[in-house]
Amino acid sequence: MWTQYAGPQRVLDNIAEVSNQTHLRFPDIPVFPLVGNNDLPGHYVLPNSTSDWYKSLLSLWEPLILCSGCPSSVEQPTTQAMLHESFLQGGYYNVSIAGNNIT
Repeated sequence: MWTQYAGPQRVLDNIAEVSNQTHLRFPDIPVFPLVGNNDLPGHYVLPNSTSDWYKSLLSLWEPLILCSGCPSSVEQPTTQAMLHESFLQGGYYNVSIAGNNIT
């Protein structure tokens, strides 16, 4: 999605559309999106705690990962605090998809 014609905001707009449609279709299960190498805001621009682009990306993904539409019987795979700590410091997020095992 990253080209000379589509800058960082265009990429975020496209990710927002996909994230919203995914959440509409799978509202009651956690979804774990990933960034591909062509989705980065430039070549090899990796996350850090001051990156507004990655903060925006994470805000788009939080409802998917934290499963904001899940019934109370579905355990959240992680917390908002853990997402912010792990994703914005390294581009990954810690989640538990098998009990209390953090992966």
